[in-house]
Amino acid sequence: RFFAKQPFSQMLSGNFLGAPLGIGDDAAIVSIPNEHDLVVTTDTSISGRHFLESTSAFHIAYRSIAVSLSDLAAMGAIPYGFLLNITLPEYNEVWLTEFSGGIAQIAKTYGLTLIGGDTTRGPLAIGVTHLGLVSKGQAIQRSTAKSGDLIIVSGSLGDAAAGLDCLKRETRAVTDYLPSRYLQPEVRLNLGRVLGGFATSAIDISDGLLADLGHILTKSGVGGVINFDAIPLSNAIVDYWGETKARQFAVCCGDDYELCFTIPADKCDTLKVLADKVNIELTVIGQINSDVGNLQCLDSAGNPMEFLNTGFNHFYDN
Repeated sequence: RFFAKQPFSQMLSGNFLGAPLGIGDDAAIVSIPNEHDLVVTTDTSISGRHFLESTSAFHIAYRSIAVSLSDLAAMGAIPYGFLLNITLPEYNEVWLTEFSGGIAQIAKTYGLTLIGGDTTRGPLAIGVTHLGLVSKGQAIQRSTAKSGDLIIVSGSLGDAAAGLDCLKRETRAVTDYLPSRYLQPEVRLNLGRVLGGFATSAIDISDGLLADLGHILTKSGVGGVINFDAIPLSNAIVDYWGETKARQFAVCCGDDYELCFTIPADKCDTLKVLADKVNIELTVIGQINSDVGNLQCLDSAGNPMEFLNTGFNHFYDN
């Protein structure tokens, strides 16, 4: 089997104390520590749909693992092990060596352990399944936002969309920051960990702020209002697109993998302490209300705005 033969699989699987049996058998055996729940998430990344065909093998590996890992962050879980499935058009040792380097890099960055996987022949696609742990009953969900809660996002939004635009145009931005935000998204695991018991709901921004926040509203049976001018932007995206266009893309486009979460309004004073603790900028962009399922984005005059594109759709072109 491919994974049993590759040097990186041995390197990444050797320290997984939670697996009495890992890579090299028909299946891994995973032990769940007492008083913990197992959180499981899976994602598939397909060439030409989720990453450009010109993307390097290193970045395909890194990005494919990161986007799935972000789901654990949104639920306040810590990584416990992951499985990796690769569909390849043909065997290419040079490509696989570079791909393995991407796996090794993200595994080192976030302390990940590979516990199994599979390979098959076909159009290039990567499937990743992450296992995570959270204290029993403490996973952050989408369904528990309350009217009056504040809506908060981490970091800056729209950078990945701008980075993808740079890659498609084969142009360089002022720096390489924007392309790197698309190719190597920063997973907010540390933030997710400290949000447990603090946030009333959370989601990672994969499909776009409007789309993903909309999932919270639907699952929680609430509504919400966000302020267009409050959406946090990086200097790089403003330099690249100008503030107005940058903010429009920040609201509608995904792939940033920042966290959007809600907290009770009376906990606002502790937000700065939280931001300092994880060294991440946290911005209040709006508030949850009781207008079930209705999400409004208001301009500086308080008027509702309309957008032609409200997020990524997995079955249609965007």
